[in-house]
Amino acid sequence: IGLLHEDSKQEFGHDLVITGFLVSLSAMTISLDNEWHAALVMAVHEFALHEPESGWQHKLHKWLHLLGWISWALNVCPLLWPALSSRYAKTAGKMIPHVPVFLNSEVITNLVWFATTFNRFSSVHILQSIHW
Repeated sequence: IGLLHEDSKQEFGHDLVITGFLVSLSAMTISLDNEWHAALVMAVHEFALHEPESGWQHKLHKWLHLLGWISWALNVCPLLWPALSSRYAKTAGKMIPHVPVFLNSEVITNLVWFATTFNRFSSVHILQSIHW
């Protein structure tokens, strides 16, 4: 039909990487690459459990960066959304990227729960049954 395209972008096969997710048509699953999975768990633990130089607070832009990464990963494990509930009160209405936002015990507990639970899950199944 005469549309311009790049051959390198014309991917096909049983396992494809689409926007960072590994989509397996043979297993009917969507998952994160193991390296990204481990990096996210480590980043959440680092954010929640290691006191920064400024005390138990992180700048707003670091909160939003981590929370965006978690939101993206929740496409693979959507049942972990409750882990983000306590963060809304901490970041809602804040606009200045370098303003410090304190961690409290509820946020730390939720982030650690997310990281621990997320670490046990590898993928979401597209279909309930894999047998036809």
